[in-house]
Amino acid sequence: ASITSAAVRNGKMTFPACYLGESVFQTVMIKSTSNLPCTFRFAFGFGRDLPPAPQGPALGSSDDGVFSIKPRVGEIKAEGFVLVCIRFKPGTTRKYTQMLQCIINEGTGPRLLLEGTGSLPNVRCDDLIDGESAKPPQIVDLGVSDMASGFQGAFYIQPTSVGLSSSRKFTVKNTSRLPIKFRVTLPPNARNCLTITPTFGVLKGNQSTQL
Repeated sequence: ASITSAAVRNGKMTFPACYLGESVFQTVMIKSTSNLPCTFRFAFGFGRDLPPAPQGPALGSSDDGVFSIKPRVGEIKAEGFVLVCIRFKPGTTRKYTQMLQCIINEGTGPRLLLEGTGSLPNVRCDDLIDGESAKPPQIVDLGVSDMASGFQGAFYIQPTSVGLSSSRKFTVKNTSRLPIKFRVTLPPNARNCLTITPTFGVLKGNQSTQL
């Protein structure tokens, strides 16, 4: 039997970056080239020894619960195939690796290295320099947990005569690998004298825009 998928390259499957608390999925196909049916089961771990068959209900996830697979065990008809779904659900902002072993008829089968990265949205405002802010604001309040919010620093516009206008560009950069939506609002007492364009948009991973 063999494992095939458009997402598999040289025995490795890389999942897209994923926000904490969310999940991404990949599908693989187990194909049998034999004219006899065969059984299969999956096990997680980097050990080379064949893991024992589970007693009772088989758990379909790795020890840390980051990677899971369904179905975990099953049977493939003669010259048939089975589709298997693998889920990646990160718990922290780091890179995860895990080995997935496919055991065919209780014998050694193909192995697949799984990789995925947990991420959080992160927006930097690099135009704030020393003298305007002791530290560039790490993030704009987008209503996501674990993101800094509130006062993040100062942004100054040069003195302007009554009746005239002045402008200054402000660069916002998405330093994460995932796209984010942003929205800019002003307090009510500033809406008659300040305008911002654009007031909303989408930033792809590592993309920046000017306001």
